[in-house]
Amino acid sequence: MKGIRNLNQIVSLKDAFSKDGRKLTALDLSVIDKASIVFNENEILWVGEDSLLPEEYQDINFDDGRGFVLTPE
Repeated sequence: MKGIRNLNQIVSLKDAFSKDGRKLTALDLSVIDKASIVFNENEILWVGEDSLLPEEYQDINFDDGRGFVLTPE
């Protein structure tokens, strides 16, 4: 398990998914400020504001994402 903390932002398509990718606006990008992500080899386990990082993930190996924005591929 690995993660990235202190990202300036994570941009997800969570809200765009609910619209089936149609007639998207900037609000559909689901921008999370001061964000973190936890993942393993196969899946994303958690995404959210850094201050809300669950206790179960506090001790894993994190890279510092300060100055970066994570976007979907």
